[in-house]
Amino acid sequence: MSVIFEFDPIIVNDLVAISSAYNAALQAAGNSLSAIPNATVIAIVAQITQLLNVLQPLTNSQDSETAANALRLISLLTIISNLLTGEEQVSIQLQVYNPNLYGLAAVFYDDASLYDVIMEASGLLDPQPGFDLYTITIPINNVPQQAPGVAFAP
Repeated sequence: MSVIFEFDPIIVNDLVAISSAYNAALQAAGNSLSAIPNATVIAIVAQITQLLNVLQPLTNSQDSETAANALRLISLLTIISNLLTGEEQVSIQLQVYNPNLYGLAAVFYDDASLYDVIMEASGLLDPQPGFDLYTITIPINNVPQQAPGVAFAP
């Protein structure tokens, strides 16, 4: 499933720039991630890191759609960054106020019933732990379903 959504034009422009740089680098390297020059990898990862810092506060938006979309983008950008750097992606960590693990499982796994995977990885005892800031760990390997894809349109 692809998800298309709207964000501030600055975020969209950054996403398009990252996507263009990634695709151009991959094409120039003959579709081999390991053949992308290190300087190019560093530049793209820096762009991704900068955008991740912009998206992180949106995960705590009062608008649940904005928060869910920011989480999806963070997941996708983290995976792209790890592919470029060769890091094995095992989990994503987020700082979330008043987390609802059912909602996070629905966003990342398309299945709210998988909340217990996130609850265990985060060391929590309750899927709705309360009004505070929590570090939530979202495992992305070894889960029954994959998170939904995201499509970007300029």
